[in-house]
Amino acid sequence: MLHQIVRKKLSEISDLVLFDIGACDFSEAINFKKSFPNSDVYSIEADTINYQRHYRTANKFGVKTFNVAFSDENGTATFYPSIFETKRNIDWRYAGSIVKPLLKENSNEALNHTVSYDMKGYEVKTIRIDTFCIDNNIDKIDYIHIDVEGAEDKVLSTMGKFKPLFIFAETAHFDKKSYENKLNLKQFDSLMEELGYKIHQRFEYDTLYYKSNL
Repeated sequence: MLHQIVRKKLSEISDLVLFDIGACDFSEAINFKKSFPNSDVYSIEADTINYQRHYRTANKFGVKTFNVAFSDENGTATFYPSIFETKRNIDWRYAGSIVKPLLKENSNEALNHTVSYDMKGYEVKTIRIDTFCIDNNIDKIDYIHIDVEGAEDKVLSTMGKFKPLFIFAETAHFDKKSYENKLNLKQFDSLMEELGYKIHQRFEYDTLYYKSNL
């Protein structure tokens, strides 16, 4: 769900460009396209199984989908897919990351939540946001939704000139360590401030940032 102030601001833009980074099942991107039918929605998912399961549905709605990982370098990285939710005993592909998960001792279960991982991982292509925009002839971004399980700082540091009006980022993993990321929440907020963003509202798991020159 888009925050009301975000929806109002975005509705005033005719050539809207929306990014959904860490798309999982592409539901967020599909909702963007339903809310703004004339927008260009770019949806990024690194997990190959997630991508193959869901991209066709997203494409039917007009979402532009990409099976790649955004990161701070153009190249490759090891992706650690989540595979199982141990408490509910179900398949769980919602917590994979290019940042290594922190695990309980002698286990492949996450330190701070009931999800298990394939710690062998596999190699994925990585690309910077600015490189992706140039390669795909994207002139600007208006809104970013990002949920990349502890890699948010690596991704957002590469926006360059393509800084959107709003960024809705999962920030829970900076507050409660679940991955081997280097930043805590205060440091991530400082990074966002350096990039030109202020906090509009903090939610339980996420933070809405806005471009400070709005």
